[in-house]
Amino acid sequence: MHKVSIISRGRAAGYTLKLPLEDRKLQSRKEFLDDIAVTLGGYITELMLFGDITTGPSNDLQVVSALARDMVTKYGMSEKLGPIAFETLLGRIGNRGVHDEKEYSQKVGDAIDIEVSKIINEAYKRAEDILTKHRPALDAIAAKLIEVETLEQDEYEKVIIAHGILPKKKKDIEHQK
Repeated sequence: MHKVSIISRGRAAGYTLKLPLEDRKLQSRKEFLDDIAVTLGGYITELMLFGDITTGPSNDLQVVSALARDMVTKYGMSEKLGPIAFETLLGRIGNRGVHDEKEYSQKVGDAIDIEVSKIINEAYKRAEDILTKHRPALDAIAAKLIEVETLEQDEYEKVIIAHGILPKKKKDIEHQK
């Protein structure tokens, strides 16, 4: 986490800025699943704290849905459907130019929808479990944000470390390789 703010900017009521720990050209399925879980955090937190949701996380939901769909249709990252690219980045190129014609049946389309939902639901459950387990840290971050409105990375890390959570560092990633 690079920065978290509750200051309203444009249409956003606040924002979280995540930056990668290292420059990469490739991203793994596990990293995509982690990104989806993190991105669902605001949505889940609203439900946990207020018992309702607002339009606040609408962009997060669009990002999550698009990423999960890309995992299944572009990157072959579906356990059920396997290593097949159902859609290309630009659609299919034909005699009349580029168009978005689907080259699969309704049955396959339904299977894609099921896989996308499965990816999102599993990430949701994972994020919910983490937020529930670390609720004191969540409350401390919220209290600090109310006090100062914006937390930079070092301040954010101090709060989570105080609650027993060690942030990932570049060296942690290097040891996983």
